[in-house]
Amino acid sequence: MERLIPIVNKLQDLFAETGLDSPIDLPQIMVVGAQSSGKSSVLENVVGESIFPRGTGIVTRRPIVVQLYCTARERLNQSGAPDNMFNEDGSYVLSDGAPTDPRSIPPGAENQAYAEFLHKPGVRFYNFDDVRAEIERETDRVTGKNKGISPKAINLRVYSPHVVNLTVVDLPGLTKVPVGDQPSDIERLIRAMVLSYIERPNAIILAVHPATMDLATSDALQIARQADPEGRRTLGVITKLDLMDKGTDAMEMLTGKVIPLKLGYIGVICRGPADLRAGKSIQQAREDEIRFFRSHPVYRRLLPQLGTNTLARTLSTLLMKHIRDTLPSIRQKMSQQLAEWRKELQTLGPAFEGADDLGGALLNVINRYSSEFAKSLEGNSQQTVNTQELYGGARINYIFNDIYAKELQSMNAFEGLTREDIRTAIRNATGHRSPLFVPELAFELLVKKQITHFVPPAYSCVDLVYDELVRLALNCETELLQRYENLRSEILACAQNLLRELKQPCLEMVQNLIAMETSYISVNHKDFIGGNKAMSQLVRARMEEEERRTRSAKAANSTDNAANSAPKESNANDNRILQPRRRNQDENAKKNDDARRKDDKSPNKTDASNAEKDARSDRNPRGDPTMDNFFNEADEDEEDGNERRNRGLHTLPSVPEHLKAGEVSSDRDRDDIELIQTLLASYFDVVRVNMMDMVPKAIMSFLVLRARDRMQSRLVADLYKPERMSELLNESSDVAERRATAKRMVDLLQRGMAVINEVRDVHVKEEI
Repeated sequence: MERLIPIVNKLQDLFAETGLDSPIDLPQIMVVGAQSSGKSSVLENVVGESIFPRGTGIVTRRPIVVQLYCTARERLNQSGAPDNMFNEDGSYVLSDGAPTDPRSIPPGAENQAYAEFLHKPGVRFYNFDDVRAEIERETDRVTGKNKGISPKAINLRVYSPHVVNLTVVDLPGLTKVPVGDQPSDIERLIRAMVLSYIERPNAIILAVHPATMDLATSDALQIARQADPEGRRTLGVITKLDLMDKGTDAMEMLTGKVIPLKLGYIGVICRGPADLRAGKSIQQAREDEIRFFRSHPVYRRLLPQLGTNTLARTLSTLLMKHIRDTLPSIRQKMSQQLAEWRKELQTLGPAFEGADDLGGALLNVINRYSSEFAKSLEGNSQQTVNTQELYGGARINYIFNDIYAKELQSMNAFEGLTREDIRTAIRNATGHRSPLFVPELAFELLVKKQITHFVPPAYSCVDLVYDELVRLALNCETELLQRYENLRSEILACAQNLLRELKQPCLEMVQNLIAMETSYISVNHKDFIGGNKAMSQLVRARMEEEERRTRSAKAANSTDNAANSAPKESNANDNRILQPRRRNQDENAKKNDDARRKDDKSPNKTDASNAEKDARSDRNPRGDPTMDNFFNEADEDEEDGNERRNRGLHTLPSVPEHLKAGEVSSDRDRDDIELIQTLLASYFDVVRVNMMDMVPKAIMSFLVLRARDRMQSRLVADLYKPERMSELLNESSDVAERRATAKRMVDLLQRGMAVINEVRDVHVKEEI
């Protein structure tokens, strides 16, 4: 099982060598703690060597990835390590498979611990003072010498027979006060950097806290809880147990009674400043640590979870188990990313090496763009599988059926037309004659006027479809086209020019459709109601109206009869009331007779009166009182005219400049208007159906399909010119960079898959 850690270390080295961010979240142990909490000392105890710089303030200013390799052949053989992990001289093979030059190994140092940096491949450091100096130099190289920080990690490998296979990441200590040239928000910057490492799902968090401080105020546990709220992947480490006041202990901390963690707590004792000044070695510190715990009256009961050796074994076991659990998903993610980067590299294609390939490449781009444009209209494009919104031809269909058709359905046949307008048109169509029937010319004039209302919706439909085609031309860019910025701009410009040229003939065709409808009014159309049916419908309506009136009159008469059947006393009273009226009528009649006798004495007046009576008799032979009233009014007008003539005035009233037919004054006028309205509504529906059918057909024929069929030939004619090929196929500035990145990632992931496949057939045993 210990083979799993070197496998992950190889992957870490591969990703670090490329200078790119790791594409895979690898299992790692992240060490977090407040400044001067002793986290670097804990790691040195695990490593067994003094490898970290020391001093005041922030010492660890860049993350340090420490990979520990056990070089003891016995340990490796017990873990099932293959023979190819050793060189012929028995030394451990480096993670990249290249052994160190034996000449660089000091005499007698074959079994000594040594270190290597990824940024200095092949250089072994046997003196760990040099390791500390190199860490300081590399840190200053990136961050400067005045306490700056950087998230870029330093990769360090330590080979020793006294370590377990383990990988840990020492993160900068949490601080609050800036020093040197550090920015004022150094606390926020460091916390953000630490969180970016520990928030990874495959990270195990090692939270270091000194026993001399209250655990509830621990910065390490506080930031660990942000990344791991449930504490499932956080292991607590309590340091400085030997510095607590006498009579106190950290039992509640170690047993998880203060802040519980699923992985628990481990107590350790590290070298302090006095030990360092006294020159105490790490081995001596480990021995003192064991003696302290074994002799302590409280801590000796917790020996299984105390000490540096326990911490190292626990971390190694946790890491191996975590790697084992995540290795299948790592393999799957790497395989998936490898396929994606290969597709990206295939899409970008190779760079052109000569002018011979330019013509073929240009035709290829044009053909693929034209094909994608046509497929988008027909619904065969890859983008049409989008379930979030309509695309391509589906949007044009939506315009025809859900926008244009609904607009036509909502149109009113009498929009902008009043009954007065209809009566005026009828009077104008008859001229000086008084018509016997409704003139057909009035109907044609009115229906042609109403047909013109179909023009704006039709033009708007053309505009909407044109806009959708322009949008489609811009959106159906192929991945290949994105490589060439100049060619892309030219293709889009040519496509828009073609659509603009096709739009005008389409508008003219739609205009012709409206003109065709107004040029000939087909009264014999099968869906048109016609004059006879319209008249029959009008007659039926009049009959139904008359029946309603009759029923209403009968109902009123029945009410009157009921009132007449009142008691006789009422009739007697009515007779008494009517008697004075009769006397008044008799008196009026006597006065009228006297007046006539006086008039009879004047012969002129008598003749005129007789003439007027004869005229009235001729005009109203039946003696209709209603007609009498009408002609009485006429007589009054005549009397006014006679009076004016008697006074010598013979002028007529002036005609208004703008004259209309006026209000409807007879049943004949009302019937004529309603007949015209019926005919107009029927023929308007006929034209509505024609427009709903013919306008989309005209747009499809003259705009959509012509654009689809002419796109490829138009692009070839405008762009396929030898003198412009080099300019058009000049790749975008970022394409070469994208291609190089894709190549590096494909190579990196292929090597990573080869590393993972080394353990494909290895069956590991559970150790926990």
